[in-house]
Amino acid sequence: MMNLFWISVLTWILTYFNIFKIGLVIMNAVVLRAFILLVIPAIVCYLIKGKGKWIKHLLFVCFIITVAMADVMLKYNVTLFMVLPVILAARYYNKCFTLAAAIATTIIYIFSALVGINVGEQDLNIYNPILPQGTILSIIN
Repeated sequence: MMNLFWISVLTWILTYFNIFKIGLVIMNAVVLRAFILLVIPAIVCYLIKGKGKWIKHLLFVCFIITVAMADVMLKYNVTLFMVLPVILAARYYNKCFTLAAAIATTIIYIFSALVGINVGEQDLNIYNPILPQGTILSIIN
C-alpha cells in the first residue's frame, strides 16, 4: 500500500507539472482520496505489525475502493487497472479469498462504471452527436 501511495504521489506531481495530460481538478479528486485510502491501512498494518487475519481484508477493501475511484474519475484510462485486486488476491493461494475479491471487484466496477459515466472524464469518442453541417467542436482542457 505504501508503494502504491508513493506511485500516486509521483503521478500527482507529474500531472501537476503537465507531464501527464489529465485535468488537474479530476486528478486532485482521485489522488487526494487515494492518498487517504492507501496510507491509513498501511499505517494500521504497521502499527499492529501485520498481525491479524482481518488486515488483508482491510487492505483489499481499501485497494478496491481506491481502484474504483480512479475508474470513476479517469473512466477510459484505467479500466484495466480493475484487474489488479484479483491478481493480488490470487497470490494468497486461497480460492475463497480470490473468488471474494473477484466478486467484490466486479460489483464495485459496475457501480464505478455507472457513476463514472456522469462524473468522470468523458471519452468523446463514444459520442455520435448529430450536428448541422459546418459545426466546429472545441475542447478546452
